[in-house]
Amino acid sequence: DKIICVYAPKKSRINRIVARDNLSREEILNRMNNQMDDEEKKKIADFVIYNDDNKLVLPQVITIHNQLMK
Repeated sequence: DKIICVYAPKKSRINRIVARDNLSREEILNRMNNQMDDEEKKKIADFVIYNDDNKLVLPQVITIHNQLMK
């Protein structure tokens, strides 16, 4: 088994959640504060996919897939 973490910057996640779920920023931050810290998640992950608008997601997924198929 492997752990894959998909990481996006907090600001991007908040904007996406507001658009998708129509929650307030305060509600979103309260939920985020009850979750594991991003850096902790990345430390325990075998792979990290960065969904930050700087890197394309699909090539990262393909690279991980190829590594897992070896």
